[in-house]
Amino acid sequence: MKIVRTYLAMGIVGLWIGAASVACGPITIDQSSGGNGGSAGNAGNGGDTSSSSSSSGGGGAGGAGGGSVVACDPMNLPVEGTPCPKEGEFCSPGCEDPCSFCNIKTCSNGVWTNLEVFPAPCLSCEDVCVPVVAAKCAGGPPDQAACVQGCELNRMGKCQIPFNQMLACVGPQPTFTCDAMMRPTVTSCAMEFDKLYTCITP
Repeated sequence: MKIVRTYLAMGIVGLWIGAASVACGPITIDQSSGGNGGSAGNAGNGGDTSSSSSSSGGGGAGGAGGGSVVACDPMNLPVEGTPCPKEGEFCSPGCEDPCSFCNIKTCSNGVWTNLEVFPAPCLSCEDVCVPVVAAKCAGGPPDQAACVQGCELNRMGKCQIPFNQMLACVGPQPTFTCDAMMRPTVTSCAMEFDKLYTCITP
């Protein structure tokens, strides 16, 4: 009973906290490459290809539109159609949330072109809570209703990014177990769960 209370106070630790997973930090462009324990996403996957390859516009490839070459600036993305410095380069504002769409720029045919990054296959709170509750971890949610409530709070609160990075990492068919502190986890996504629990725990 005491564990449950603490759990709720912690942001509903197990997916509560549980469902408690590009990307960590600015991340990658392939948000949907996550699967069962991979780092999916981030672009939801864990990988770190992304954040935007800033480049120094050295030799300007005079693009189709002509004019001065515009280097990547993650804080102020280049205007579509302006000349870019390196074919195939990506320029991203971060795309930290692997469960959401993200607009980036890519250098194609000498000019910056818009590219929309699709989200990773992040499970809904109702779906991810089924395996979380099934793990029966003492530090996790006591039932489906409590899990879904905690999950929804975490998806909207200050821990939204680490929570969604966890979801992207565990993929569409996760198998949860209990960690050393008896909290729900997916072994292959230990890093994402550590970040999430650190955010949730006061």
